[in-house]
Amino acid sequence: MKAEAAVRKMCSRGYRATPQRLAILRVLTTEQHQSIGELRRRCPQVGMVQYKGL
Repeated sequence: MKAEAAVRKMCSRGYRATPQRLAILRVLTTEQHQSIGELRRRCPQVGMVQYKGL
């Protein structure tokens, strides 16, 4: 999926196109088979959020 199409889909579902989300989308649409470590290295401006469940 192209980055532009992903942004349109994200916005159509009510999500904002923040700089962090756009950075992740650019990386995901240009590279394949990346580990979380590779994503963090390529997008250092993006923080990690831990999900602890309900």
